[in-house]
Amino acid sequence: MERWEHKEISVTAADLATLPAMIEDLGCYGWELAGLAPAQAVAGMALIAILKRPMILPHDPHDRSEGWKSDPCGRWDARWWDGQTWTFYVERRADGTTQSGRDAPTMQPVYKRPEL
Repeated sequence: MERWEHKEISVTAADLATLPAMIEDLGCYGWELAGLAPAQAVAGMALIAILKRPMILPHDPHDRSEGWKSDPCGRWDARWWDGQTWTFYVERRADGTTQSGRDAPTMQPVYKRPEL
């Protein structure tokens, strides 16, 4: 059974003309348009585009002991391996600081970049 990950793009009426180019750019990374919906409930937004792509399951680490390992998905610096499977717990490590979050395949990461 094929599994999919999903992405949502919201655009305002002013940015509506840029949506086709955004979708085309994401197509280079395997994303395809799954649907469009009016964004009536979101103030200032005109349209929501839903995209999908096949999910490639990550490989198991060589060191199968529980702990933080390099993220095999490549979206984070580290991902928690519980000894049997990869979890949704992730970390970003930069400038000597560590920020943790949760990253499910169908959700945007909750990591927030520090204000510059």
